[in-house]
Amino acid sequence: MLTKRQKKLLDLLIHQDDFQTVDFFSKKLGVSKRTIHSEIKLIEDYVKSSGEYIEKRRGVGIALRKASEEMDPAEMDEGADVYSTVSRRIEIMKYLLFEEKVSFSSLSNHFMVSKTSIKNDLMFVMKVLSEGNDSKLQGDIQGTRLIGAEEDIQKAFLQFNRYVLSNSDYYIEDEITKKMKLLEVYYGEPLISVCSNILYNYVRNHANAISDYYVQNVLNIFVILIYRIKMGHHISVTAAANHPVEDSFFEESANELLNKAALRLDLSYTPGDVKYLSHHLILNRFESLPEQKIDVSLVDSLLARVSESLNINFSGDEKLGNQLRNHIPPMIYRLRAKNKIENPFTSRIKTEFSLTFNVIWVVLSEYEKELGISFNEDEIAFLTIYFQAAIERAKMNRRILVVCQMGFQDARTSGSPSYGWCRGDYRTIGPKNRDGCRYGDG
Repeated sequence: MLTKRQKKLLDLLIHQDDFQTVDFFSKKLGVSKRTIHSEIKLIEDYVKSSGEYIEKRRGVGIALRKASEEMDPAEMDEGADVYSTVSRRIEIMKYLLFEEKVSFSSLSNHFMVSKTSIKNDLMFVMKVLSEGNDSKLQGDIQGTRLIGAEEDIQKAFLQFNRYVLSNSDYYIEDEITKKMKLLEVYYGEPLISVCSNILYNYVRNHANAISDYYVQNVLNIFVILIYRIKMGHHISVTAAANHPVEDSFFEESANELLNKAALRLDLSYTPGDVKYLSHHLILNRFESLPEQKIDVSLVDSLLARVSESLNINFSGDEKLGNQLRNHIPPMIYRLRAKNKIENPFTSRIKTEFSLTFNVIWVVLSEYEKELGISFNEDEIAFLTIYFQAAIERAKMNRRILVVCQMGFQDARTSGSPSYGWCRGDYRTIGPKNRDGCRYGDG
């Protein structure tokens, strides 16, 4: 038998079209989130009797679902612990970043785990949040908080976004709008919507082709910057001045984006914020570096060395040359700025194209001292994609003459291996027109 409050909670669940957070139900019913978690556990057994179950998704929320007839009851219990390790750590990150302080005791009571577990969680959380920046935890009588320069704090927010997305169902292959939907619970739907519309209009109105990966990265950075500005935090002019001088070429674009967001969300930004965003537009290839900044000799040298190592001549592949000239300058710019970019396909690329991947890394490692940078596997994986596509193009352009004593049609019906080689684009010739063919020595 359900209590009055449990009935109200169940009624709310029934009338939701999609996932809602525990915080949403907590505010609706005027009780703590801990109470909502307790009530949900009691409601679960009740709804199972009517062929329904409560689905829980990390970083998204909960929803009432109709169980299919084929579903094993054990599957309905799977993931019943709302505070699994991953979801608990996401929640702790949320407290540190959005509520700005936590305490061991409050976290231990809230998640109903030991203080030792919370200590381990915080160690893991900081390993994630401090990747590529100098943010750190500071504790005092008022609690534990994340401290650092504003640029470091925003990088910690970016790591948080990546962690949430990497632990969702939308990590790699789904469209950007679905991914950003997951972040609305943290940044608010209006802010996500405004930033998305502004950036997509910018991309649409500019001629240079920008991959979805870079759009996703800049959108994350833009959302975080606008959120922090809204909360009264700005990038200092001193910190922004540390970025290379090329940023000044692109401040007009950054100012355009920030100005539109300021008008729609009623906020004010600083020159430091403009310089910081323009820096990331370059890092993510939204704008091209001036021609004098592109080291053509490095691109040509890389092409020659990889050609020699793989025994494939890439010199005539104009598409590959253009791709490298567009990609390498901002890549070097990123690495010099020690701004790590995450490639979600790195593991797959290393496995499927290990030879190409390793050859490129060996060749590029010889330039590290000259350039004053250290290459990482994510950047090498991006270059591997370009070279691997060029290798596939080279294969397609090769023509092989297969002489079959049975004739092509007979080979086709008899299962000859020669037919398997010709499943692509092929042309058959007979004795009468063979004189028109040119033959190589091989």
